[in-house]
Amino acid sequence: MKADNECGTSRHSVPTVAEIAEVAAYAAERGIALLRLQEGDDLLELWLETTIPSDHGTIPAPSRKEITASCPGFIRLTHPDGDAEIGSLPRRTGAGSVEAYLENGFILFPVVSDFDGEMQELLVGDGAVAGYGTPVFGLLPEAAGKEER
Repeated sequence: MKADNECGTSRHSVPTVAEIAEVAAYAAERGIALLRLQEGDDLLELWLETTIPSDHGTIPAPSRKEITASCPGFIRLTHPDGDAEIGSLPRRTGAGSVEAYLENGFILFPVVSDFDGEMQELLVGDGAVAGYGTPVFGLLPEAAGKEER
């Protein structure tokens, strides 16, 4: 189909809705999010929203959680009185378990797990500076671990 300009002469070919839908489907299948076509001063941009077709089901929410610092301080993986250093990871933990310490001046604050589950990763090193909310350990909560296994 040809589009007429104001003078009545055809200048550009205008794609139909079906043709645009076909190009959009082609781009979506290949993970293309933006198509940009330019001819002279004329510009056409087609932005595609990425969606999941209903036949693919739902995407589960990320199951990984983090054990975080409750205040600023230096991370201590052992208590100064000589507690054993944390064991090798991964390992089990329980909600309320003290997993490390934050040294702030002469005071030690516990880094406590809020979840039952498996600690999988140490995200900071011993002596590292941590602020409030700094992730210290990566953890797979117990309920999520049971679903995935």
